[in-house]
Amino acid sequence: MSVLFHWHKTSQYRLRSKEQFRVESGFVYLQKFEDKIFHSIDSVTIQKGKFSFKSPVIVPELYGLTIDSKKTPLYVFLENTNAVKVTLDTASNYKNSVVSGSPGQDLFEKYKKTPDVKIDEFIKQNPSSIVSAYVL
Repeated sequence: MSVLFHWHKTSQYRLRSKEQFRVESGFVYLQKFEDKIFHSIDSVTIQKGKFSFKSPVIVPELYGLTIDSKKTPLYVFLENTNAVKVTLDTASNYKNSVVSGSPGQDLFEKYKKTPDVKIDEFIKQNPSSIVSAYVL
C-alpha cells in the first residue's frame, strides 16, 4: 500500500492512499506517540483499497500508521514538509515499509542503521530534530 502525507502551510496534513493495496475494506488508524504509547487519534474506512486523512498538526511529532490498532504501527516522523510518501507493507508487519520526503524520518532510518550509536553524540549532532527527543 502506498500513502501520501502532504503538509499544507496551514499546518495540516493530508494522508491518502496513492494506489490500491490488498486490503479492500476495514480501517486505517493514525496514531500519535504520547507517554511512550501510541494512541489512535483518527481512523478512516478503507473503501475499495483506498483511504484519505486530513487533520491539523501543531508541531512535528512521531506518529504511527496501522491497519490493526492492537499491533505496533509503522513509525512515521511527520513534520512541516511538502509531501511524505509512505509505502506501507501490511503483509510483513510493516517491516519492508518505506517512508520518504521527511527529513526526520531519514534521520531516524540513519540512526537505526548506525551500529553502536552513542545517543549523547547523536543528540549533540541533531539538537533540533524530533528524532533526538524520541531516542532519549
